[in-house]
Amino acid sequence: MNAYSEFRDVTITITPAPFALDGYKAILNKVGELETAYFKDNTLADITAGKTLLTGKTPYKVFLFDLTTDLAAGEYTFDFVEVAPNAESLVTAL
Repeated sequence: MNAYSEFRDVTITITPAPFALDGYKAILNKVGELETAYFKDNTLADITAGKTLLTGKTPYKVFLFDLTTDLAAGEYTFDFVEVAPNAESLVTAL
């Protein structure tokens, strides 16, 4: 990550959150990626309830969220959808 994305204040909202710590780590990694991308190109469009599949360190677990962003304000909302062993096992369509 670059200095901008590491030191800018951001707001991360996670609702509801019944999942392992690995899921939180995956969220922080995703926010870091988005912050870096926005720093490089501040014309990026916000995401509105976009299906976002995240993986953490655990190789046999994926986390599905609906992600909404306000990149300019540094606001990220992750609405938990489900957790599954892999993408093929998800109940919710991507």
